[in-house]
Amino acid sequence: MVFCFLARTENLTSGEKLQRNVCGMGIIMNGEERREKLVELLKNTESPLSGTRLSRLLHVSRQVIVNDIALLRAANVDILSTNRGYLLSVPVSSTRIFKVCHATEDFEREMQTIIDAGGKIQDIIIEHPVYGRISAPLEIYSRNDIVKFKEKMQSGNAVPLCDITSGVHYHTILAYSDEILDDVAAALKSNGFLLS
Repeated sequence: MVFCFLARTENLTSGEKLQRNVCGMGIIMNGEERREKLVELLKNTESPLSGTRLSRLLHVSRQVIVNDIALLRAANVDILSTNRGYLLSVPVSSTRIFKVCHATEDFEREMQTIIDAGGKIQDIIIEHPVYGRISAPLEIYSRNDIVKFKEKMQSGNAVPLCDITSGVHYHTILAYSDEILDDVAAALKSNGFLLS
């Protein structure tokens, strides 16, 4: 078991004058090391990490995490804030909008098809006959995100936005390459979701 506590130290740089993270195994993590570890944690996750979770993992307050995120952004580390936590920006070189259609009960299978083919679902868009284009961010990057989205839909007794348009909608899909987007298109087509 590792015990961590905060210790005051006199000879710290201006940004770290109040405290350092000192672990019982003799490991001292200063602010720079902690920020490196924070980036490493964000690199190794597919789903957003909340500030609370990061603060527990790094044994600091949530406010320290918020400050570290601000410092990392100032150093040009591209960190996204989502409603579920922090993520490193997906290194995307390709984006495509797909027109799809499915029944309400197939939304989970549609999302899994996209994720399993290597895509990331940025948003959903519908074309309403009266209100015009309506879009909402989804930020679905993994199967775990799909599970959380489904739970949120069920707990809120919500229906998918595409139910308004009889299942017809669009998704902006992000990927590392055009080849992956082609794989997404093929997978959507083979499952009967893709419209031309």
